[in-house]
Amino acid sequence: MRLPRIVEAMNEIDDDLVSGAVEYRREPLSARLRSGLFPKACACLLAAAFVFAAVLLWGIRERTEPFTLTVYAAAADGTAEAEVLREGGKVPISLFETEEGLSGFVISCSKPDESLPSSVLILASGQSSQGYITEIRGIIEDSTQNYYFYIPGEEEAWPYQFSLFMDDTEENMIRQYHIIITQADGSWYAELRVGSAVERVTEES
Repeated sequence: MRLPRIVEAMNEIDDDLVSGAVEYRREPLSARLRSGLFPKACACLLAAAFVFAAVLLWGIRERTEPFTLTVYAAAADGTAEAEVLREGGKVPISLFETEEGLSGFVISCSKPDESLPSSVLILASGQSSQGYITEIRGIIEDSTQNYYFYIPGEEEAWPYQFSLFMDDTEENMIRQYHIIITQADGSWYAELRVGSAVERVTEES
């Protein structure tokens, strides 16, 4: 019963529809993806990922580098040029002499409390002591900075390496900054590596 009706119905199909169905070729999946919303969605996801990564890296940088270190290099006119030392960078540094006849490298860090007088910490042979340096020749004292005067040992070979420990009272942390001083083509250069950070332990009264 059904076969004759199907045959009769097929005879009534327009020839244009039949030829169109024969010639139809489905568009490849890759072409459909390129022409649809897929590229736009990918672009939005990439933009969101970039913004998220930038915010995350900036936050990490802010947390691990709350202190700004500055190193000093001698200029041609005998004065000192100050340059910020950042992790991964390499900046010129020079030996300076004090009125007391000491020779060493100078690094400074912003004071947490600018109302306090600037201090000079002498670092020599792995030891540190509060110095009584009256003047470092060529360096004009900045009242916003605390200074570190590193004196290499007479038998010590470069690269010179030493650490600075900063008291981060805001975060209640002790932060370590590792300084490496190398020589190339007769000039000295300083590098920074940010070390560990440990919680500051205070005795309960």
